[in-house]
Amino acid sequence: YHRRPSFFIVYFYWSGSTFVLQQFFFFLIKGKNIKDHKNQSFKCAVEKHFKWRYDDFRHRCTPIRTGDTIVPFYLSVQKETMKPSAVVLMRRVGAYGPENHQLMDRMKGWIRNHGLWNERTVILGIPRDNPSLVKAEECRYDVCMIWEKEPAPHGDGVAPGQFSGGLYAVFLLEHTAEAVQAGWSEYRSALSALGYTPDEAKPALERYQNKLVDRHLCELCVPILP
Repeated sequence: YHRRPSFFIVYFYWSGSTFVLQQFFFFLIKGKNIKDHKNQSFKCAVEKHFKWRYDDFRHRCTPIRTGDTIVPFYLSVQKETMKPSAVVLMRRVGAYGPENHQLMDRMKGWIRNHGLWNERTVILGIPRDNPSLVKAEECRYDVCMIWEKEPAPHGDGVAPGQFSGGLYAVFLLEHTAEAVQAGWSEYRSALSALGYTPDEAKPALERYQNKLVDRHLCELCVPILP
């Protein structure tokens, strides 16, 4: 067993009225891997093998408890003042759903076709309207690329725009559909547990920094009051 150690993480959280079990196969190293890492700590071996921080996984198993409710715990959360910036965007108008993902894919294709995909690439997914207040057919969804050059391009399916920036609570998530969906469902409970007040005047957004996407991570950014 010393040659084939494995480590499993199991954690539980209460989501609405459903008790959810999430079981993660965290680390399995074959004999040759142990030999490769024999002079390293377990933590260093994990980080080298997966190119992920060990602390990300350790914190994942520490839920936030508020009263009788356990709020799903994100990999990390921090306050960040995001600066205003120019963007290049694609927009669709209509009910939120799979078409939003299709728009994201089209934007990624545009970025690659124009040779703009690199380690500095940052994409924002911004639902501009609250479906509970705006008719579904009038809801706007923008996929934006932070643009650091002048001028911003126009045409070929894209248009210039502006991101206003501001103070955000930034939740680090696994880059999976399940994690992102859980983030949108639970972020208000998490904000309350953390003592943050959401800024209802601005929309929450998804942020995809290429340097994090390469590590299978993304971010949910929620505007908060100072």
